[in-house]
Amino acid sequence: MGEDREITHYIPEDVPLTRERREKADRLDEELKKAVKEINKRYDDLTSSDKNNELNKWKWLGNEIDDLFKETKNLDQIDVDNNTIWPALGQYLRKELKRGFDARRSGTKKDHYRKCWLLATIPDLEWINSWSGWDAFIDRGEQLVMSKKIMPILKESFSGIVSKLKPKDYQKIAKKITELIPSGTTEHVNIDLMEEQEIRKIVDSVYKEFTINV
Repeated sequence: MGEDREITHYIPEDVPLTRERREKADRLDEELKKAVKEINKRYDDLTSSDKNNELNKWKWLGNEIDDLFKETKNLDQIDVDNNTIWPALGQYLRKELKRGFDARRSGTKKDHYRKCWLLATIPDLEWINSWSGWDAFIDRGEQLVMSKKIMPILKESFSGIVSKLKPKDYQKIAKKITELIPSGTTEHVNIDLMEEQEIRKIVDSVYKEFTINV
């Protein structure tokens, strides 16, 4: 009816909602409610500087979410893989840890809380200097973020100019590298099958362009 409504998602619509599944979903919901309540409390212990720094704040939340995942008994990997876990978490977070509701992104791979979790758990992100930069980079370069080969090279190449990079630069870096990846290797599994020398050549060419323009 033209209005956004917040509802609890238990399982995807194409999965039969059996009594057993519903009971397990209810147990998971109770676990999440209690765990997120503790996260909300721990937020008070954050320093003012971390609360006011979006990169630090959301990385902290990502670490909290990762710990929650490790400790939650009724959570299945499919809940993470199909992205239904993110709105389930978000509904219980305090207002300081909420983002404006975006129906297009909520419960998808572009969900804000998924980005927090990835920021905290993916290695070699020290060259990312702001939340808006990370947001722009992962939106444009999801397949790059998931590659275990290319991220260390990006860190090595761009760490020297990290203080000069602006949020829009991260989007450009991801866009240009993605465009230079040979056709048929746009998924992270295939990128990691590329020769390191080939990957480094692509990153180097983009880096040289940025050292000229940054």
